[in-house]
Amino acid sequence: MSGLPRSALGCIVIFVASALDSAYFTAATFSAAILAPEPAHAGILDLDSVRMYMMEPNGVAPNDIVMMPPMAKPDPFRLSRVEGILRKPFSIDTVTREIMRRTEPYVNEKGAYPLPPDSLWPLLDEPEGAASEAVDTDSQRLEDNPFGPGFRPEVALRRIQSGLREEFADIPESDRDFLFHEAPGMFLQEEEDTARSAIENETKRLEEDARLHRIMGLASHLRWRGLLRASSAAWKLETWLIRSLRKDGLAPTAARLRKALAAKGADGRPLSREFPLHIGGNGPDRCVADQGIWIDPGGNDEYVLQGTGRPGGFRLIIDMGGDDMYLSKDSLDQGPGNMGIDLIADLSGNDRYLGRNFAFGSALFGFSSLFDAAGSDYYEGRCASLGFAFFGLGVLEDEAGNDVYSASLMSEGAGATKGAGLLLDRRGNDQYLARPTFEDDLRYTDHYIHMVQGFGTGFAPDFAGGIGLLRDGAGNDLYVADIFAQGSAYWYALGLLIDEGGDDRYEAHQYAQGAGVHIAVGALIDLGGDDRYASKGVSQGCGHDYGFGLLYDRNGNDTYLATDMSQGAGSANGLGILYDAAGDDIYQSVNPEMALGHADMRRDRGSFGFFFDGGGKDKYSLPRADGAAWRVFNGKNKGNGFGLDK
Repeated sequence: MSGLPRSALGCIVIFVASALDSAYFTAATFSAAILAPEPAHAGILDLDSVRMYMMEPNGVAPNDIVMMPPMAKPDPFRLSRVEGILRKPFSIDTVTREIMRRTEPYVNEKGAYPLPPDSLWPLLDEPEGAASEAVDTDSQRLEDNPFGPGFRPEVALRRIQSGLREEFADIPESDRDFLFHEAPGMFLQEEEDTARSAIENETKRLEEDARLHRIMGLASHLRWRGLLRASSAAWKLETWLIRSLRKDGLAPTAARLRKALAAKGADGRPLSREFPLHIGGNGPDRCVADQGIWIDPGGNDEYVLQGTGRPGGFRLIIDMGGDDMYLSKDSLDQGPGNMGIDLIADLSGNDRYLGRNFAFGSALFGFSSLFDAAGSDYYEGRCASLGFAFFGLGVLEDEAGNDVYSASLMSEGAGATKGAGLLLDRRGNDQYLARPTFEDDLRYTDHYIHMVQGFGTGFAPDFAGGIGLLRDGAGNDLYVADIFAQGSAYWYALGLLIDEGGDDRYEAHQYAQGAGVHIAVGALIDLGGDDRYASKGVSQGCGHDYGFGLLYDRNGNDTYLATDMSQGAGSANGLGILYDAAGDDIYQSVNPEMALGHADMRRDRGSFGFFFDGGGKDKYSLPRADGAAWRVFNGKNKGNGFGLDK
């Protein structure tokens, strides 16, 4: 059975899915996911066409494609939207529309601002931030609008202070320290790990499994209300500062902030003791940034980002201009995003973000946001960086420019248990690169494990996964990775890559380009442009081992290249769909008998594969013609595979 490599994220236990054989494709009571009201993005995926043209004429009923095992044991961390899609796969259209609505740019007449966390918490089954705030007086109500004249920054600072303390109030101090120091290690990988013996690997696995269960036990005692209140207040403070700096300039804004910091906090001491203020100059500055608030009006600056060394940290950096460099070099960067809040807003310039682990929009039991408003930028991380979250929100948001993103593992829009990791690039010709750092020694000697570019994961067999999203707006983009990437997921998780326009190129090897693996949902959605897709297998709309994988391309003249188990394929009782709605397309496969609506018959039960081309003059490796329809089934080694060129 294939799965995550034992050397990568060793605490993820490989689970033998054959234990669930009896649970596959049986009728189950559908419990609808908790979904937001109907958003503006209506009918993005049009999966009803698959139902009308391919399922109904062939006698395939909705209950036949249920992926959620009825005998699945309860899991307090399983997200309703993931379970909803597994129970009703075509509800991915509704969830996608909701996610797009919640991640729309936050813009008003004064310009663009960071995305409010209040809009994202519901994806993790938590309420809107405003709903969790206790408001007692009219003056406090005025604080809720960072654009209004009555905003009080001292109230926001107190809420940050009290909210972070409330989050961990039910966890003893010694256990807080354990979480702070031990949880990050679950997402780290060292190159030398691949040289361990089998006995050493098993010993390490048992140790990490015990650590995982202790971490999850402690995490169940988090008071989410505190983190929601703190993150909402932190965003309001950041947004107020950006607006005030743009409107009034540095001097009046700094004067008002100093006055707020002189007020007393919940502990009776001036807020400035916990939130020290640092003001830079117009020239090049070098800042060693730890706890507190940092504002710089201009110049080509260098920020050395250091960790607070304790839970409950807070850092806010606002840089108004210049070509800046941000350095986060620690091998285990325990910055404020670890059990705290870490915010960076860079408003202009061509910037460089150079980090290692847990850098730039990375959160563990906290909230982390990096907002870059303009410029062609370079982002570099190693593990769990560039939009990553575990029990929290991690957001990297870039508004414009031709940007480059480079990381090694679990990055570029990756989410683990009870976490949503987002990479949002609004426009520009961008490159998303996965560096070949960690060898995938479970399957290959010449390929690398990545888990990037819209990847969600859990910890089998006990803990469900989170949500990983990479959303790219306009531009001709390049996506390069190897194993697990580009809209893929593992173990009750959701991995989603949405590209809204441009002539894009996707390159990968396995478990990629819309791949749901081991009871998970992975989707790649491209809404425009002449695109090229290349991957070896278990890719391009492939569901493997009770997983659901989708590749949807709305229009353009596209080219698809794969070897096998791709292009709308169901593997090991999975559901795979490739739907190209329009354009003159080319479909190539080295083994065409295992593509274009292929489905296998593992464990004496069938999979489902749907290939659907909605229009245009198309070319195939097999002698298919426009208007052709085909089915692959023999009950022995072929499952329920369907293809249609409409």
